Amino acid sequence: MLGLANIASSRHELEARTAELRCHLPELEAKARCALRAGRQDVARHALERRQIAAGELALLNEQLREADLEATRLAAAEQQLAARIDAILARERMIEARQSVAEIQVRVGEALAGISGELAGLAPELAQAEEHAEALEARAAAIDRMLDLGRSAPKRSTRSSPSSSGSSQGRDGRPSRDRGTTLSRPRARPEGVPAGEP
Repeated sequence: MLGLANIASSRHELEARTAELRCHLPELEAKARCALRAGRQDVARHALERRQIAAGELALLNEQLREADLEATRLAAAEQQLAARIDAILARERMIEARQSVAEIQVRVGEALAGISGELAGLAPELAQAEEHAEALEARAAAIDRMLDLGRSAPKRSTRSSPSSSGSSQGRDGRPSRDRGTTLSRPRARPEGVPAGEP
């Protein structure tokens, strides 16, 4: 911005000098004509020489004004490019700061998760023991339930004697057992030719 200010100040001075010369040129031309009418050729020549010098200076000032305008345009474009580069650098810095903030948050979260994982790893043996204890209690409860179920389904013993107890006793397999003193003898086959009444 300082360069543009300097160019603007110089251009203002050039414009002022240009305006002055533009006003002075007609005056010199009129002075030369008056001198010619009065027969003062030397004065007329001197006025024309001054007009020629002023015209050359005016042309030089106009050229300087054009160059000043071009320089101002180039400088403005350069300043715009510089401002764009500065904005890009600032945006990149902000992006880097944002990435650093995100990385710091990720590190903190990772450290917290690592601490929780360590605590969970420390609790794993205790949980395993608790599970084993729970399984043992469940197995014991199931065994007790089975014993209770067997006790409920067993037949009740009757205090009365069954009709078969007065007669023949039953063995362990449920079949009637024979008395030791009593033997059931089958009739022997009678020989051929022996009458039925004879022994």
